[in-house]
Amino acid sequence: RVACSKGTYIRSLAHDIGQELGCGAWLSGLRRTRIGSFLAENALDTEAFIATLQELRNKPKS
Repeated sequence: RVACSKGTYIRSLAHDIGQELGCGAWLSGLRRTRIGSFLAENALDTEAFIATLQELRNKPKS
C-alpha cells in the first residue's frame, strides 16, 4: 500500500524499486482507493449510480 500525493506515478515507482533491487519489477494490478476525501468503499456500483441518476431525473423541480 502506498500513500502518495497527486503526480506520483506508481508504475514508475515499482519499476524504480525493481531497478534498485536489480531484478526488475512491474505491477500486476493497480487500484485507487482514495481521491481526496472520496473513498472507494463509499463509491456506488454502476447499477446504483444509474438508479440514482434516474431518480434525480424523475424528481419534480421545485
